[in-house]
Amino acid sequence: MIDRKALNEGEVLVTPDPKTEPFGFFVDTRSHHFMADEPEKVGGQGVGPLPMEILAASLASCTAITLRFYAQHKGLILPPFQVKVTHKHVVKAETQESVLQLGVTLHLEGDVSKELEEKLLEIAGKCPVHRALLGTINITTQAAVS
Repeated sequence: MIDRKALNEGEVLVTPDPKTEPFGFFVDTRSHHFMADEPEKVGGQGVGPLPMEILAASLASCTAITLRFYAQHKGLILPPFQVKVTHKHVVKAETQESVLQLGVTLHLEGDVSKELEEKLLEIAGKCPVHRALLGTINITTQAAVS
């Protein structure tokens, strides 16, 4: 078994949690540890977010962080804000193509000029997760038997 302390940047390890079977899993990164699970209605215990919620959280948090970096770099004072991401998986009936629909909404508080709103929307679209999700994604799956 892989020790989570041996993880490098860019690696995530998911390990079954015997206490929350069948769908509860520990998720480990270099420095963080959390749970993922399915809701009780499908046989999980609901001890952590759904995997799709984790993906949406990646987009939302990256968007917020990107806005902060931009504001710091430009010396801007951002209005109070939140980033909400909605996710929905649909299958197109005519083609059977699987489509993940993600919606990002910047909730901005206070008196925000149209110019600032447009600039923040532009910058939000430049977050690394946003760009990765819009780009080509190659997934390779392999087995490593020990």
